[in-house]
Amino acid sequence: MDDNLIRVSLLELISNSLRAHHERGATDPVIVDFICRRQSATIEVVDRGGGFVPSRLPYNLADPLDSIDLMNSTFRKYREDHDNRRFGMGLYIARKTFHSFTLGFVDSQGKTTPWFSGLVAGTRVELGIDYRRPAEGKPNER
Repeated sequence: MDDNLIRVSLLELISNSLRAHHERGATDPVIVDFICRRQSATIEVVDRGGGFVPSRLPYNLADPLDSIDLMNSTFRKYREDHDNRRFGMGLYIARKTFHSFTLGFVDSQGKTTPWFSGLVAGTRVELGIDYRRPAEGKPNER
């Protein structure tokens, strides 16, 4: 794994959370937890920035990464619609960088809730790093 991409991914996710807090006037802290184990690490970023509408991203989060064209008109329009202050890249970079990626939403108590519940108070992103390598010497598939 590339240390620089790990840093960029985390900074992008934290920046997104801080921006959401600012825009919403949220005073809760953005929480970043690191759990290191012998063969893996987990990083979790949790905010109370109100969440976001996944369908408004310039790509479908469920799409395979290699099918996402970062230069397509949808990305350009997304950037223009947000006065080039949002690029739609934070979650994409995190998905591409880490061995595992989980996106979820939380209620005001920090409990997981579906986006459509009407109870969303924030976002939770969990990222995983697996230090083990498969027998053929390639990093684990993401």
